[in-house]
Amino acid sequence: MDVVAPESGAVVLGRIAAEMAVGLGADVKVFDRNINQMRVLDARFRGSVSTVYSTAHALEAAVLEADLVVGAVLVAGAAAPKLVSAETAKKMKDGAVLVDISIDQGGCFENSKATTHSEPTFVVDGVVYYCVANMPG
Repeated sequence: MDVVAPESGAVVLGRIAAEMAVGLGADVKVFDRNINQMRVLDARFRGSVSTVYSTAHALEAAVLEADLVVGAVLVAGAAAPKLVSAETAKKMKDGAVLVDISIDQGGCFENSKATTHSEPTFVVDGVVYYCVANMPG
């Protein structure tokens, strides 16, 4: 299973998602633009995750191969950037899952819409979205 955690701007949540995925034996890639944060993650995970400088091309390539993408982006005082377009999501594997922890800031996937615990998922073009508001709470 491949897991991609793009732009771990929500540092704690991105790290926890990576820890859980590593514990399950997944091949984990964490994308960020903060070199210092990537160094911290490299030291913490000692090679069990790949840290990748986030570019549109690198992120799209990883998303298209992934079984699970966890979006944990936080831009203080602003809406989350849309890191996975609807066009890219449409090209993902059938049954792939996008978990949008950033949904409270508008979501970091173009197709994201807030869901609830009673109806936590929806499917678009064969891709499952999990976008429960206030997930960390």
